Amino acid sequence: MLTHDIPIRDRRRDPRRLAGWPGFYRLPGQPGAGWAQCRVLDISTSGVGLELFGPPWPPDGHDAELVVRFDGTGTADVPGVIRNVAASRFGFVRVGVEFTGLTPEARLALDALLEHELACTAPRPGPGKFMP
Repeated sequence: MLTHDIPIRDRRRDPRRLAGWPGFYRLPGQPGAGWAQCRVLDISTSGVGLELFGPPWPPDGHDAELVVRFDGTGTADVPGVIRNVAASRFGFVRVGVEFTGLTPEARLALDALLEHELACTAPRPGPGKFMP
């Protein structure tokens, strides 16, 4: 039974930001497939939501490894594990990925990417408004 009085707890450790930028992914379990295009739907310091345009497609089930490549201010290849899979509203595959085994270099690149994207998408003051 659903009620409006009970708040639904967000399962994510860190808040995610909407993204909408292009990216790439590869599945280490399918090395011959190479990199494929995806859209970064949302992102946080602990994970990312992707819409995969594949192939390759992730294997059935969860916990498949995936590497995401973000292009922007710098390129970062970030390893992760697929935690959920569903069809996107456009008929592609949507995956939720938890970042795992980040090297210090990958963590720095990810943090820089998030900082840059947050700065680019921050609300701007309207005419006659001042923001300190």
